[in-house]
Amino acid sequence: MVKPSCRDDTWEIPGGGLGAGEDPPQAARREVREELGIEEGSTVYLQHGFDPARPEN
Repeated sequence: MVKPSCRDDTWEIPGGGLGAGEDPPQAARREVREELGIEEGSTVYLQHGFDPARPEN
């Protein structure tokens, strides 16, 4: 859980989408680095969600 800098009243689960040319494990590592400031060395791929409204992901 992270506390967004733009809001004082909530905590959120870190997350995000795929960047151009990224596969899900690469995106997960980037999101962990961006959201938590942690350079994660290994990532276990569990599941990829698909949003039909955003077919590019």
